[in-house]
Amino acid sequence: MGCGNSKIDKEEIVRRCKTRTRLMKQLVKSRQAFSASHNTYIISHRSAGTALLQFVTAFAGKDDYNVPPTPTVAPSSSRLETGDDWKTKSEVVTTGNFIKTMITEFSNNPEITSEIAVVMPAKSNDLVEIMREINELFATAADACSEVSSLLGVSSFSRSTSHSFEGSKVYGHLNQSLCSMGLLKKTDSLEQFEESIEGEEASSWSGSHSSTLSKLYAWEKKLYLEVKTAETLNLEYQKRIVQMRKFESRKTEGVKTEKTKKELEKLESRIMVTSQTIETISSEIFKLTQSDLYMHLVELVKGLMGMWRTMHECYTKQMHIAKQLERLINVVHSSSPSESHWRSTYQLEQKLQQWQLALYNLDKAQGDYVESLVGWLQLCNSPITWRIYTICEEWSLLIKRVPMNLALDGIKNLLGSIRSLMVQQEEEQKLERRLELIKKEVEKKELELKLLEENKYKYKQYSTSEDGNKEPEVALKQTKVESLRGKAEEERAEYVKMVTATKMRTFTILRTELAPLFQAMSDFARECTLSFEFVQDKAKTVGGGGEGHDVKMLVP
Repeated sequence: MGCGNSKIDKEEIVRRCKTRTRLMKQLVKSRQAFSASHNTYIISHRSAGTALLQFVTAFAGKDDYNVPPTPTVAPSSSRLETGDDWKTKSEVVTTGNFIKTMITEFSNNPEITSEIAVVMPAKSNDLVEIMREINELFATAADACSEVSSLLGVSSFSRSTSHSFEGSKVYGHLNQSLCSMGLLKKTDSLEQFEESIEGEEASSWSGSHSSTLSKLYAWEKKLYLEVKTAETLNLEYQKRIVQMRKFESRKTEGVKTEKTKKELEKLESRIMVTSQTIETISSEIFKLTQSDLYMHLVELVKGLMGMWRTMHECYTKQMHIAKQLERLINVVHSSSPSESHWRSTYQLEQKLQQWQLALYNLDKAQGDYVESLVGWLQLCNSPITWRIYTICEEWSLLIKRVPMNLALDGIKNLLGSIRSLMVQQEEEQKLERRLELIKKEVEKKELELKLLEENKYKYKQYSTSEDGNKEPEVALKQTKVESLRGKAEEERAEYVKMVTATKMRTFTILRTELAPLFQAMSDFARECTLSFEFVQDKAKTVGGGGEGHDVKMLVP
């Protein structure tokens, strides 16, 4: 029996079905990872904006920051940046108390244009308020991901509790469908199997991409079992045919011949039933692929295109707002930094790192998802799967073509500056602790000197030193105190110098390194938008085919 199963497993059609089942299982898990990484990216994106605002709020608590009066700009003044495939035209208009910058972006394709309005107070002198605008745009960009979250199957529970469980990487609701899949067993009839599918659907998100993949996986497993059964029956049928011919050639007794004929008739009947079952399963896979899967993928591409377009607009606005920081004038005070500033710096470093990692994981999860989908589609011989395959192939090329390192390096550069600032703050804290120790030592020695001077008349013997009429012991103690005071003053001067340098370093980071970050993220989001627009156009060009074709083509 074992040898027979081993031989059947080596059959091309069985191996093909087994591979299809494995790829569909992998696709289900890839969708789960894609959904989880997408949700994690939303969380990290919001957190990065919040951490940046807290960092600036803690930093700007005691210093003055002023924006010089905005020069009058004629409404007709404009700037045109030209690239190979993209042009940007910005027009700055001063109206009343506000500056309105209209940024029109257009590619060589006249149908792909976007207009972004950036409005800022013309006389804003509040660094925190400027950063609050940037933080709101972080939130707006994160909100733009909600449609894709719904398409990927991120439940409302996960989104509502995401702020409380930012570190969570596994979501229970994402495992429900996988658990139900593990309960799938070989049924006695196709009707019972369909009932089990309907029961599974009821506990999942009805009509969602998640439930569609779950059903496809269940059908693929059933198809694999039926194809394997069919091959087993065919093998047995061929053996009986050979046996029958031997009986006929040898003119053996008619009893054995009749028995073999009856067994052949039973095998033929079972083969026919199995073939009909395989055709029915293939029809179900075809219908799911043609209707649900295709529409889900088209909607997902459309949702991702809209998401990155909104993100591009938000990043572009943030970039232009951040450029206003370059005009800030800082009057740095030597006041001691607050503990909240140190904590907020550490928090910002953590959130930037999480944002960078989440973006990388999102890109990888998306690539794994598309790769699994393409692998499964390649083994399905149907015009409708070819239509989806064409879309997914372009999607796969998109992932490889989009300059992910552009965004990752943008975050990395700011992250590196924040880490260098943390090193500087650590030195600052060391100097502060050392200064505190010296101050305590000075206070201790001053108290000892005071007690010694108060009790000098109790001594019976006196001696006069060359520099005065004080006792040598008192003079020596006073010399030590003065030395410590001088050392404390030197330490304080060094500490003040370090505090000023740290504040200036922080101020420089805010003035010069936020705009490049948002520029990099804007360019990356723009490339994603254009790429998904191309994929969507590709979907439209191949969207008309696939109807009315023979569903048997789905059978391996």
